[in-house]
Formats: sequence, structure tokens, C-alpha cells
Amino acid sequence: MESLTGATYTFFVYMITGTMASLTSVLYHPDPVIGIGASGAIFGLFGAFTALVLKKKVMGADGRLLSFKSLLPPLIINFFISHMPEIDLSAHLSGFVVGALIGFIFK
Repeated sequence: MESLTGATYTFFVYMITGTMASLTSVLYHPDPVIGIGASGAIFGLFGAFTALVLKKKVMGADGRLLSFKSLLPPLIINFFISHMPEIDLSAHLSGFVVGALIGFIFK
């Protein structure tokens, strides 16, 4: 992502999506929970990358444009992993959605 969009943009996406994922987690869970990790921000980067792929701005190693179909396996796998116990689905989904919105709006 950083080599595609630059360090400043990647940092911006990472920090905003990580913050929004944490806020969503706090608001979603009625009882106080302790969440650790950067998975919401990682999902945010993946959301921004998905937006860039959908906007036809990402070239693969073979020189062809990446398609959304190439992103489906990791999306599906991570969606199911997010349903495991002790994993915060709300943080993952909000990170991905916010990242996708940033990707569509700013790049």
C-alpha cells in the first residue's frame, strides 16, 4: 500500500481507520471490553486498497490491472476469521468501511 500511495497517505489511512475501529468497538459493546491490536487499522488499509482496485488504479506484478475477483479470497477468509470468539467483528468491519470510503474519496 505504501509503495502505491506513499507514506503520508498510508499513515493517514492507518491512523484514521484504527481510531474509528476503536471508537466503533467502544460504542458497539454494551459492557466495557479491552481491545488490543491493530487489526481495525489493518482492515482499514485493506479497505482503501480494495477501493483503489475498484477504481482501476492498481497494477499487478504481471502489468495488468487487478480485479475485485482477485481480492475475494482474502476478503472471505478474513470475514470468517472475524467471527471467531474474542475477535472484534465491529472493529474489523468499521475499519474496512472507513478505509474504503477514504480510498474512494481521496485517491
